[in-house]
Amino acid sequence: MEVNSMGLNCRCLELEERVLKGEERYTHLETELQKRNNEFESLELKFKELESEKLVVEEESRNLKESEEGALIEQMMVNRALEVEKQRIGK
Repeated sequence: MEVNSMGLNCRCLELEERVLKGEERYTHLETELQKRNNEFESLELKFKELESEKLVVEEESRNLKESEEGALIEQMMVNRALEVEKQRIGK
């Protein structure tokens, strides 16, 4: 009986050791998961900030393009008016 008791005792110790290792591994994985979740949230926030900045730049670009087109049209109108004035004076 004593041999059997020792065998069970060794088996229990072995199982306890495996449980402890499993708990340590679980804790490590849980910590790693939390770290990655934090990194993800940080990257997601950065992405949203960059997306917002992109929209602002696109709007500024559109406004600049429209103002450049407006300035070009205005310049064309001035040039045309000068041509008409030159023709009127030249007559």
